[in-house]
Order: sequence, then structure tokens, then C-alpha cells
Amino acid sequence: MIEQRTNEWYIQRLGMFTASKFGKLLNTKRGGVGFGDTAMAYIYEVAAERQLKKQFLSGDGFELYLSRTEKKSKSLQWGNDYEDMAREAFECILGKSVEKAEFTKINDYMGGSPDGKRDAVNPDGTSIGKIPVEIKCPYNPATYSMYQHKIKTGRDLLDVDKDYYCQCMGHIMGSDSSYCDFVAFDFMSKNHVLYVDVQRDDDIIGQLLERGKMANELVEEIINN
Repeated sequence: MIEQRTNEWYIQRLGMFTASKFGKLLNTKRGGVGFGDTAMAYIYEVAAERQLKKQFLSGDGFELYLSRTEKKSKSLQWGNDYEDMAREAFECILGKSVEKAEFTKINDYMGGSPDGKRDAVNPDGTSIGKIPVEIKCPYNPATYSMYQHKIKTGRDLLDVDKDYYCQCMGHIMGSDSSYCDFVAFDFMSKNHVLYVDVQRDDDIIGQLLERGKMANELVEEIINN
């Protein structure tokens, strides 16, 4: 298994539109036609990845590339540091294990890496299969408090954070599942785990697939221009 945030994992995702940024693809110009500035910035990012010379795809060359592109912040580091603790806390609530997950392709240019996956069953005890799990550990305690107040169902996530909702849809596409567990965690809070089932939304999935196709065509145009 290729662990997330290793060089091998970054290389797997290179030149792909990834679930954590699917929401950017829905950004449109004023009037709702074409790609907006946020989407175009992401499209150029993917185009640049596909144009990376082979000698920079391993070793010190790739480390140098990562140093130019890797985004670091307190909030990102906090999320990485406490993800395992969040997974363990969620396991305690479920009473079952949550496995770590690999990068999964949706098609030739889209994919995603859920923070975990778990076995799920129907009310009658029959197996549903593996369900993806997306974990968020907000750095700001107020953000977690807002999640607790506003997120009561999976659909609420669409209104609270559309990017996270689209990320869950990406994991659902990658695993061909009916829903994704969205988990928020703050070990400092009395109610330190929040989780909801984000149900498959075929309308949003259709939009993401269409926008992904359009974005990929634009990347190819940029590369070959």
C-alpha cells in the first residue's frame, strides 16, 4: 500500500484532478458559463504537473519540485497531525476498524484518496461493501463548533462547505459506493467527534464528471498549444 503524503503518493496523483479540489471545477465565470478564475488556476496547476520533465519525477529532483509546489500552513499541519487520532476515535464510536486507503482512479484524469474505508452493512445485516471515510480536523475551534451546530445530515455539508461535499462525492465515485462518512474531530471539544453519512448525489456527480472532462480537454489544449 502506498501511504498518503509520501513521494510515491504525490507521483500517483501528478497530473490528475483530485477529489480534494473537485469543488474548484464547479467555479464558473460570472453568468455561469465557462471556468472561473479559481477553476482556471487549478487547471493550470494540473497542466504544469503533466509537463514536468522525467528527471524531476524521482529523488532529489522531485523533492525540489515539491518544495516549489507544496502548500504548508498551521491548519494543514494540524489536520495531518491529528488524523490518526480522529480515525481511532471514530473507530471507538463505530465499534469496528477503519482501514487506511490508497489513491483510487475514477478515470484517466480524475481520482481521490479517502482518509479511510470501512465495512458497512444494511439494516438486514447484508454487506454494503467498503465505504469511504473523509476526516477533517479543523484548526480553529470555532469552525468545529459551527460544524456541530450546522451539520446534522450529510446534505447539510453541501451548504456548509461545498468543497468538502464534492470531495465526498469524489470518494463515492472512486469506490462506487452509496455514501461516504464525513467525520470532523476536535479532541479539545466535549463532543469531540461529529460524523454524518453523505449520500450519493448523482446530480453533483454528473456535474463533476462533465466539468472534469471539460477541464481535461483544456489541459490537453494548454499542453499542446
